[in-house]
Amino acid sequence: MKKFYFTFGVGDTSDTGMAYSGGYVIVKAHNIKQAIQKFQKRFPHREQEQNPKLVNCSFWYTKDEWRKTTMQDGKCWEVL
Repeated sequence: MKKFYFTFGVGDTSDTGMAYSGGYVIVKAHNIKQAIQKFQKRFPHREQEQNPKLVNCSFWYTKDEWRKTTMQDGKCWEVL
């Protein structure tokens, strides 16, 4: 299983419908498609029925991409 990192916005720029303000959630999955599905099941977007491609986060990263960011010091809210 690989780790994928889903981040949340902070402050006025953040969508108030997101599960958390700031920080991230780690999703363990075989690939990004499976990771997104697991994330959407746990944190559905309020308009997901109309548009199933919506993901209720700011962005997601692979483990290699995550290592290049400055967000590792943020709060990890959950591991799925």
